[in-house]
Amino acid sequence: MTQAKIEALEGLVAIEWRAIELIKALAREEKEKAFIEAKLKAIKEFRASKEFENEIAEGSLVAYEYGFEACKRCLAWMLPKLDLSGLHPKDSDDEDKPILVDEVPTIKPVADEPATMPTIEDAAWDPTKEATDPTIESIPKDLD
Repeated sequence: MTQAKIEALEGLVAIEWRAIELIKALAREEKEKAFIEAKLKAIKEFRASKEFENEIAEGSLVAYEYGFEACKRCLAWMLPKLDLSGLHPKDSDDEDKPILVDEVPTIKPVADEPATMPTIEDAAWDPTKEATDPTIESIPKDLD
């Protein structure tokens, strides 16, 4: 055999090896694609199931109750004289029936004082007022 034929055969062998590697890569790609499609199908089936709906509903309820309690604590902090003992997230007996404005229960304040509209003083400290804290009053006003 001549050197040219040997080089030609070596070139053909190299081409065959590249073809084999490409076939293996395509097979791996197809296998991975099938695996991903199976995962996606399982996810879609789970999302369509009642179990998924129950988990979403349960998670939403927990988040709602947490937010409700946080809001109730903020109200109690901002308006300490307001009686919030009758305010519960699960008070409704008929959850399918919409609540009309006329049917919304009112929260009654503590009986010893008449109800008033909350003011900004109820919710926040006013920095323009004189300080009543003796430690603040003892600070000299003129620093020169």
